[in-house]
Amino acid sequence: MIDRLRFRRFALGAALVAVATLAGCSSSVPDVSASPAYETSIVQRGDLFETVSFSGVLTYDGAFPVVYQASSSTDARGAAAASGSGIVTWVAPASTVLASGDVMYRVNNVPVVFLEGDAVLWRPLASGDTGSDVLAIESALAALGYNAAGSVIVDSSYYGTTREMVRDFEDAYGLDETTTFPFQSVVMRPADVIVTDVALAVGDAVGAGDTVMTVSDTSRVATFSVAPADRASITAGQAVTVRLPDGSSVAATIASISAGLDSTTGEYAATALLDEPVEGLGDKVDVTVKASIPLAADALLVPPAAIVKRDDGTTVVRAIRDGGLVYVPVTVRATTGQSTAVDSDDLAVGDNVAVT
Repeated sequence: MIDRLRFRRFALGAALVAVATLAGCSSSVPDVSASPAYETSIVQRGDLFETVSFSGVLTYDGAFPVVYQASSSTDARGAAAASGSGIVTWVAPASTVLASGDVMYRVNNVPVVFLEGDAVLWRPLASGDTGSDVLAIESALAALGYNAAGSVIVDSSYYGTTREMVRDFEDAYGLDETTTFPFQSVVMRPADVIVTDVALAVGDAVGAGDTVMTVSDTSRVATFSVAPADRASITAGQAVTVRLPDGSSVAATIASISAGLDSTTGEYAATALLDEPVEGLGDKVDVTVKASIPLAADALLVPPAAIVKRDDGTTVVRAIRDGGLVYVPVTVRATTGQSTAVDSDDLAVGDNVAVT
């Protein structure tokens, strides 16, 4: 169960102005020379919010396991890789940001390359093949400079000129030249990724289907839990702030909230996507997510000290009128540490009320 702290603030209205006023000192306050001096505040109109804080964890979005797919490529010494297995000879360290064209890891010195694109690579493409995976490969290799002469028409068709571009790619990375695209030696994701976990170290044996590492999008998200009592006030698309360990805050937007309760915490799982990049922090960092919950809209706002509970059970404020105090009935809608929202037929914006 997460720690849950509550803070309150008042927004969208000017701050309540407390003024120490002596009899006859200000034209905005009636003459009260016959009465003691009063500290007063001016009635404002605005919205009242409650800020609810949740303990969260800052992490990277979209975790994606990178699984080894054994290929028939040979290593740098020409020795055939063992069918379906091999030895990890290099792996990108955790926290490494990988851009299109970067090597992710090597098995038997054969590299697996990251390419930027939005497709699932599932087949050994050959001349005559068509599809979205063809378009993604042609676009990625062209972006890396393998179509400098412009001979390849970047479309959904794999023909001779595409094969020539693929052959240049294979030569650049020391991959065997084959008649098909070496999809086992490529991992494709829509944008740059960051290595968030390394499952295998150099020297470890790896077999087809083993997870070598986990990568994630470079965008940051904060995950947190929402208690059932707060669920109605927390919605997808709602603006929140994330307080970082150094005390600074960054704006975020709630991206998702689970449909059901988590069986362990008994609360809803929520995710907030940060609106801007955060540098210099590792993965799984403790943060605080703050969300503002509306308590009263378009209400008259007075300091809590202006509220008086009378012996007859009525609630009033003491308005200064015609040189004296007048008890004005009010209905309290909500209270924060700085302000109380009230309704009243006999109180208006700009009225002065006594707070002492």
